[in-house]
Amino acid sequence: MEGITSKQKHSKMTVAQKKLVVIDPERVVENQIKNPEHFVFRLDFEAKDRGRDTFLVLKSSTLNKFADGLIEETLKLSNLRVVFVRMDTNADVFFDKVQELDTPELLRKLFRVTSIEQINRILHAWCDKRAESSIASAYVESDELVVQACDLKHYRVKFAEFVGLAELPTRERERFQIDEFGNHVFWPSQNVSIDLDVVRYKADDQFRHAKDMDALSDYKDLLGKAILEVMSKHKLTQTTLKQRGGPAERHLYRIGRSAQELTPTMIDRLSKAHGLSSDKYVEELIMACDEIAEMEAQNICAE
Repeated sequence: MEGITSKQKHSKMTVAQKKLVVIDPERVVENQIKNPEHFVFRLDFEAKDRGRDTFLVLKSSTLNKFADGLIEETLKLSNLRVVFVRMDTNADVFFDKVQELDTPELLRKLFRVTSIEQINRILHAWCDKRAESSIASAYVESDELVVQACDLKHYRVKFAEFVGLAELPTRERERFQIDEFGNHVFWPSQNVSIDLDVVRYKADDQFRHAKDMDALSDYKDLLGKAILEVMSKHKLTQTTLKQRGGPAERHLYRIGRSAQELTPTMIDRLSKAHGLSSDKYVEELIMACDEIAEMEAQNICAE
């Protein structure tokens, strides 16, 4: 059997397998990127790059220079992921220029760069297909931590919502770092860290629901009994549960008989009725399921 030529290999590559394209008209970052062989660097947009994930790198001082050409062309691409802007001018001057462009699409993709590490984090996160789960940047606003993922989505959480963060002195809140790969925001002096999944669980309902359902997926046949066990632990009757906004008894009965699924909405209602956060309630459900499974296994052995 004859070997496959490099040309044949290239023809078999899907768009998703092709290297990311970094358009860097002023050669701002090409020599500063780690593992540059993972990317294709260009000075201008090329038609053959259509379909690839594309990233544009500009300097704030020359932003308007490209407003009528390169920016317009790249914004036509559905796969333009991030427009990096190296801040080499006063921030007020930069925002004035952005407003002059009057391009909402640009604002959604804009990432202000203060260090080359940020560009490296984002590019390599996209290259490794973990953009939505890696941290690009973060900042503190009043009593909240705002975390931006490498796909440029923002998540806002209160320091008080997390045990480790709630105990941080106010003066220490802004003294955090982000690790090289965007896995954690951490406070070295306090030995405290937080990852994006934890932040998203608090800030993103859809993400939280998916995590809850995944955690409970192995316990489907035990959930009815576990719900009753947790209710008993918190001294809740069916009547009290319903008064607090929980589901009706018939729904719990149907879940116990596997005639109805435990939905994310129902988990939210149950957790609130118990006075618990969603993650704490799911944790107690899983503990109850494990205890029930262990007791049932012991009963089988005893027989």
